[in-house]
Amino acid sequence: MSTEKVAVVHKPTMRRAYDWDGEKIKLESKIEDIKISPKDMLNNIDRVRADMDKMKGQEVQIQQQTKNIKENQRAAEEYLKEILPFEEKCVELQIEKLKLYISQIKDEAETKARTDSDKEITEAGESMSDAQKKVLPYMMYQKIIGTNTKVAENICNRIIRQHLFADPVFENPFK
Repeated sequence: MSTEKVAVVHKPTMRRAYDWDGEKIKLESKIEDIKISPKDMLNNIDRVRADMDKMKGQEVQIQQQTKNIKENQRAAEEYLKEILPFEEKCVELQIEKLKLYISQIKDEAETKARTDSDKEITEAGESMSDAQKKVLPYMMYQKIIGTNTKVAENICNRIIRQHLFADPVFENPFK
């Protein structure tokens, strides 16, 4: 929608007067009358008509965009119906592959997590609570596994989030 205002060629002048009215100040203002030429009036009318035509065009464009969005939603729903039957088996295969990768890298990841967390705890000094110190090795272990090249390149983000962090498919080696 256009934010342009209809321009009046002759800017009206305003007179202001301030005066006390009890405990408040009263502002009196008066706009002086202006005269608009026929040419200026016709230009204003033409500008308003042009703005209205532009708004109608924008309305048509919005309607077309709405139609396209609905068509895209319908197509996405159809596509999802086609591929959804494969989700369960894909999740199953990804979990199996994640478990395989974890079994291949767990010892190295555990050693690195212990070393890195010991170093961080030493550097942090007293700024870490005992509870933070206790969970740090496990959190680093999860991070090391999640950022491992094999895991990052071959396991989807959803499986990593769910089965590595939210509901891990492995035991905590630091218990």
